Amino acid sequence: MYPEQRQLQVDGPWGGRTQRLERSARALWLLSLALTAGLALYPGSGLMTGEMLQVRKDYWAHVLVWIWLAALPYCFERRRGRASRLAILVLPYGIALEALQHLTPGRTFEFADIVCDALGTALGMGLGLLLARLRRA
Repeated sequence: MYPEQRQLQVDGPWGGRTQRLERSARALWLLSLALTAGLALYPGSGLMTGEMLQVRKDYWAHVLVWIWLAALPYCFERRRGRASRLAILVLPYGIALEALQHLTPGRTFEFADIVCDALGTALGMGLGLLLARLRRA
């Protein structure tokens, strides 16, 4: 078998494994954005109980979700600048969701949530840059 034929078999009709993983990561990111919006704008107290809110586990959830949302673009964008722009855009997205919560029954606007989103975005970008560097190595 010629090397060109072997390459075609490995890549398949939809591109190489790397391209498929990048497309999957992009789809996962878009799904994550949609799920985050759905959960953030769900009427009422949402998934957090009063006891959880008292000990502020809600803040950790914000940080972890925004780490995920900010780091994921580095997994599907080959150009670091574009990945960074997408990662930075999750912060205004979080601010918009927080503002929309003010209009949602049973939800309130909290500035502390925006601070947690900003912290998560910064940590996620750092993690994403590290992942991008490891990916290129």
